This record gives sequence, structure tokens and C-alpha cells, in this order.
Amino acid sequence: MYKDWEKVLKNLQAKTNAQHFEVWFKPLKVKSRDQFSMTLEAPNRFMKDWLGKNYLDVLEQELSRQAGKPMRVKLESRPAKQNAPRTPLVPGKTLHLQEAAPREVALFNPKFTFDDFVVGKTNEFAHAACKAVAMGPGDAYNPLTLYGGTGLGKTHLLHAIGHELKKNYPGLKVIYLSSENFMNQLIASIAGSKMEDFRRRYRERCDVLLVDDVQFIAGKTSTQEEFFHTFNALHQAGKQVVVTTDQFPQELKNLDARIRSRLVSGLTADIKQPDMETRAAILKRKAESSEIDLPDEVVDFLAKNVRNNVRELEGCLLRLRAQSSFNHCSITLPMARDILKNFTNVHAAGVTPERILTIVSRYYEINPAQLKSRSRARAVVLPRQIAMYLMKKHTDLVLSGIGKLFGGKDHTTVMSSIRKIEKQMMDDKTLRDSMETLEKQLSD
Repeated sequence: MYKDWEKVLKNLQAKTNAQHFEVWFKPLKVKSRDQFSMTLEAPNRFMKDWLGKNYLDVLEQELSRQAGKPMRVKLESRPAKQNAPRTPLVPGKTLHLQEAAPREVALFNPKFTFDDFVVGKTNEFAHAACKAVAMGPGDAYNPLTLYGGTGLGKTHLLHAIGHELKKNYPGLKVIYLSSENFMNQLIASIAGSKMEDFRRRYRERCDVLLVDDVQFIAGKTSTQEEFFHTFNALHQAGKQVVVTTDQFPQELKNLDARIRSRLVSGLTADIKQPDMETRAAILKRKAESSEIDLPDEVVDFLAKNVRNNVRELEGCLLRLRAQSSFNHCSITLPMARDILKNFTNVHAAGVTPERILTIVSRYYEINPAQLKSRSRARAVVLPRQIAMYLMKKHTDLVLSGIGKLFGGKDHTTVMSSIRKIEKQMMDDKTLRDSMETLEKQLSD
């Protein structure tokens, strides 16, 4: 390796954050060097173009500093792979996405493409990593693990990878499924004595495996064992694996340690809650694609107050469109304030978990200790779920942190409780009224 390039990498590692260094600089290889320039090879065309646009001047400055004279940097990409699967089901036949185990391959959502994904500071890194994988599956970032809270775009990016692979490599056998689906198929295969077919399907007849919500196999011994061996078989064969989870893999304590180790051996990219500018851009993009006339003042109101996730933004937009259509009127700021008052974070500043526990227990006339107990009584379960929902909405606690406050409940239990409240509020006016009262008390 060229010594001056080694020094360039060392300096870049010290000056940039760890994720950016691992993604953009570490994979670069020196292809050639002469007296006045150095040619670097990126794993794929996307990385080459991205580096050329964002970091070419940085690379040239660092290289010139090490060489003691002006140096140019030339970027090239590694030759693309052939558009054919490595292990075709039928020798000599190129399989298209829909032909590869059609019962397992879910159709990718046409709205979940890279073009439809709004990129901001909180998801830029994950988006770039997914684009790189889609341009060169198995070349770099294998495995790739996306992690973050619900409704932030992880599933969108998985589908976007699938769309891009289908376009760039029509012969690759791509399988997308949830971890729950993987588990259900495993159970069915065991019951039907078809384990050989199951293993062949995922270990031999798959070039790219996209698995959503891996955290849900935590604690499922047989499923974890099968997933571990499937992962190993694909990874050792140079096949691409991309998974999503709601937490950093090492924080999933009930997930097999071997799986956690495998996931962090590749690239991990987090997706955080979008900032205000990104939320506004998302609203404008979705309003435009749905042909909704959304005034700027309404965009600003929603972007400032609906902070949890993209899914909640979409829900608010749908409610506004429905109300506008039903009443045959335009969407206005007063309408937005009235309809969405139970779904926004207005006056949420300064709310603590302890205050939420106190207000909820007082409203439902139960002891705060009961909220933290294991009681399954309806009179306790609903207030507990509401308290979890309010903590997720109004505090910075992660799911596992909320679970600890409620007797050490698992983060998946907390997520399930929050989703139940979100779903129930859409149809239950009594619950919406109760939530409005609780929100007002929190803001006092």
C-alpha cells in the first residue's frame, strides 16, 4: 500500500466521524499513482459519483499535504457485476425477481423508491449506504443494518433497495420479508417436513436477502438458530444481507449474541427522528404526490408540532385531506389546529416521565405503582399503554428506557402498546377526548 495514502486515511479517520470514514474512505483502493496524481477505485459507481461531488477537494488537499506538492485525485469505480444470479435455479436460465420463489418474494411498494425518499441530516447516512448497496450488492457494507424507531423510513429504504436492484440487476434473486414472516415460514416448513426446501430457498436460491424488524425473532430459539445459519451461508458466499431493527444490534439483549456479533461486523446506520426542515420537505413531497393543496402555514404548523415520525406526519395529512373532502372546503390552519390537536406535540416542552405517570394515574384513579405492575386488568392496561404512548411522544426516552419504568418490560411490548393506542385513537372518540384532557394537563 502507498505510504502517503496510508497517512491520508489516518488523517481522514481523525477528522471525520467513524461512520463516514467507514462508508466513504476506508473502502477506497489505490489503483495507480504517478508523479502528479493518484487514481482511487471505489466499490461502485454511486460511491465514485458521491465522493466526486462531496469529497474530491478534501482528498486532493490531504494527498497534496502528504506529498508536499499539488496532487490530483482521479476516481474510478470497480467494474459492475454481470446481471445474472450466482446460483440460478435452472442452469443457464436468467431469473427475474418475480420468478425467484414467487411465494416468498413480496412485491415492492411502488411508492417506496429512492426518488420518493426525502433525505435530511438524520437519514442521509442510511440513505447513502442503501444506495451504495443497491449499486453493488455484496461489494461493500455487507451486512448492512439499519436501525431506528418506528415510522422513520427503514422499510421504505429496504423496498428502495429492492426496486434499484430489480432495475440494475434483473437476474438477481432478491427476497424481502419480515422476520415474523421468516419465522412463520420456518414453522410451516418444520410442520410439513420441508426444511430442506426452506434452507435451499434462503441459502442457495437467494442473492440478496432483505429482512425487516429482526428484533422480533429475539428469544425465539429455533428461529434465531435458523436465521444465524442462513445469514452465515449467504455472507460466506458473498451474497448481500440487509436487515432493519428498532435498536442498535448490541442493545437487543434477547437477540442471540452470535447474530448481534454478525450484524455489527458490517455497517450499521441509524435513522433518527427527522428535523423540522426534513419534516416540512416530507409534507410538501407527500402533499404534492397526493395532489393535496397544503398551505405553507399548515406545513409549518405540522412540521413544528408533529415530531415523532414520518408515519404520524402521513396520518395527519390523511386526516386533513379526509376532512377537506368531506366538508368540500380548503385546508386551513384553524382546521389543522382543530383536527390535529390530539396528535401534536404542542406545549410538550419540560414534560417528564414522572409527570406523565402522575397525571395518567390521577386521571384514571389508580395508583402509579399499578401502572408499573404486571396486572393485566383492563382498568390498568389501557392507562399503562397511554402512559407509554405519552412518554414516547413527549420525552427523549427510547423504547427500552420506557420499558424499564414499567417493571422492565421488553421494548417490543412497549412498541406494541404504543401502536395499539395510535390505532385505537383513529376510531375511538372517547379515547381521543381522554387524550386531549391528558395533553392539556401536561401542558399546564
